[in-house]
Amino acid sequence: QPRGGEGEPILAYVQDGLVQNRATLDGVSLSPYTHVIDSLAHAFVPDSRAAVVLGLGAGIVPRDLKGDGLSVDVVDINPDSLSAAMEFFQFEPEGISVWFEDARTFARRCKREYDIAILDLFQGDGTPDYLLTVEFFQDVRGCLREGGAAVMNAFLDERDEEPNRRLLATVAAAFPRVVEYRSLAGSAFVVGTTGRVVEEVSPDLDKVPAHLRDVVARTLLSGRLIARRDLLGVLPVTDDQNVFSVIFADAQMRLRRNVVRLFPPHVLVN
Repeated sequence: QPRGGEGEPILAYVQDGLVQNRATLDGVSLSPYTHVIDSLAHAFVPDSRAAVVLGLGAGIVPRDLKGDGLSVDVVDINPDSLSAAMEFFQFEPEGISVWFEDARTFARRCKREYDIAILDLFQGDGTPDYLLTVEFFQDVRGCLREGGAAVMNAFLDERDEEPNRRLLATVAAAFPRVVEYRSLAGSAFVVGTTGRVVEEVSPDLDKVPAHLRDVVARTLLSGRLIARRDLLGVLPVTDDQNVFSVIFADAQMRLRRNVVRLFPPHVLVN
């Protein structure tokens, strides 16, 4: 409930002390990233018919893709996420296949079934490092038809570009074309594709709450195609030498400090 009693109440999906999503009581997402992901998915593969969403969370992204007419599979490691999505965020699993499995093993066994893969794999304050390696992204590419695209909700370091370049080089080791988007609100998105690169993404802002339209539009205008020359000398991260938990440690510590300041103790300790 808003402090002072003014404004509408919101629902927050909190995992490991971090808000993963926010929505109105009638299920409209108040998190810009969900609207950005939906726009990127449709822009890069406009004729898409099937999508896999790695990471259920509050269920808003797969719900919206299903509403747009796509066949949707969802993978999440935590069965409780489905209960929370259904009870609080109006997620209806009818017509959506939900798999309770680690995204890594799921990606390893699927072969060219999807047009779009959504990678929304935040756990607490970042994506587990074993879901950020060349081998994982190669498996994700193996789940996509030729011309498909993977859209990733990414964690980047706002103060140090070196860790970010390592992540981009890792995605580029699996996908021939990589595009990066950044938000003034601190969010970041990476698209890996074997198909066309979209020069300009035009979102359907009618679906976006009015106070979020500017940040969503600006984020979608920030796209930057990553040139191979920009990654010369940058080593992709592999299973054999996975250093992401080390090179992103400073950025994640700053995020944790902010979380501690924002949340009351009973939420953090629960």
